[in-house]
This record gives sequence, C-alpha cells and structure tokens, in this order.
Amino acid sequence: MNEMSATALEVAKASEQSAQQADEINTLVVSSESSLSSAMTQVKTMSEEIKEANQAVEKVASRSNDITQILDVIRTISEQTNLLALNAPIEAARAGEHGRGFAVVADEVRALASKARSSTDDISSLIDSLLSEVGNASTVIEKGVVRAENAVDETSTAFDALHSVVVKVDEITNQITHIATAAEEQSLVTEEINRNLTIISDAASQLSGLSAQAGDSSQELNKVVAQQDAELNKLKT
Repeated sequence: MNEMSATALEVAKASEQSAQQADEINTLVVSSESSLSSAMTQVKTMSEEIKEANQAVEKVASRSNDITQILDVIRTISEQTNLLALNAPIEAARAGEHGRGFAVVADEVRALASKARSSTDDISSLIDSLLSEVGNASTVIEKGVVRAENAVDETSTAFDALHSVVVKVDEITNQITHIATAAEEQSLVTEEINRNLTIISDAASQLSGLSAQAGDSSQELNKVVAQQDAELNKLKT
C-alpha cells in the first residue's frame, strides 16, 4: 500500500509538471496565434492598398486615353489651320496691296499650327510611353493583388490550424489536470487506507495480547478450581 501511495504521488507530480509544460506551450501557441492574426490583418490591409493602387493606375490610364482623344482633336484643328494658312497667301495675292497684312498673319498662323502639331506629337509620344508604363505597372500590381490574396488565404488557413492546436492543447491540459487531481485523490485514499490498516494491525496486536492474557487467566482459574476440588475432597473424607 505504501508503494501504491508513493506511485500515486509520483503520477500526481508528473501530471502537474506535464500540465505546467502544456500550459507553457499553450501560452506560446496563443502568442503565436496573436502574432499570426496581426500578420493576417496587415496582409489584408496590404492587399486592399494594392487594389487601391491598381484602381489609381487604371484611372491614370483612363485619363491618358482622354488626353489622347483631346490631342487628336487638337491635331485635327492644327491640320485644318495649316491648310487654311497655306491657302491664305493665294487669297492675299488676289487681294493685292490689301492682302499683304493678311499674308503676314497667315504665315504666323501657319507657324503656330506647325508648332501646335509638333507639340501635339510630342505629347502624344509621351502619353504613349506613359500608357506603356502604366500597362506594365498594372500587370505587376495585378500579380501583386493575386499574391496578396493568396497570402491572405494561406495566412487564414495557418491561423485556423494554429487555433485548432490551441484548442487541442487546452483539452490536453485539462485532461492532465484531471489526471493529476485523480492521482492526488488516490494518494490521499491510499494514505487513509494505510492509516486504517495500521489501526487495525495495532488493534489485532492488542487483541492477541488480551487473548493471551485471557488464556493465562483461564489456566490460573483452572488451577484454583482444581485446588478447591482437592480441598473439598479432603473434607469429605
């Protein structure tokens, strides 16, 4: 019984140590879960920011297309103005002396039209380059969006798995705690049994002593009775 009590105590101590270790593991896992949750939030925020950046790039592309259309209108007007300026000297020659001033103005208009066309071509070239860069940026951002969304999904999956570990560790901790409690109760019961057995053993020893004393007393009594019988027999004779 003493060995059983000692074993129960060892089981209780081992269970308590295991419970403490499990609790420490649970604390670490919960901390990791919190960090992963924070990382998941940051990844989601980054994903939203990338989407917003993609929308901004799309707006730039849309505005660039609008500018291209405006440049096309300016280019058309410039070409028409240039044609009018080319016809102006002919009309000025027909007007004679009165058309000289008009011819000078026509030359200036034609020069401005030529500059406007040249500037329009330069702007159009810049817009084309910008649209090309915007297209490349949009492609990169779209890939970033896909990767960010995948990261969100993977992080969410990892978070769920880690949360499951937290739940399992908590269950194990509770079970170990129950085992430790049961072992302690078993140890207490075993100690109580040991005490009762000791009391019973002591009582049995006392009973054995009393029984021996009773035997001795019985022998003495028999001797006394025998002596009295002998005395009575003497008196009868």
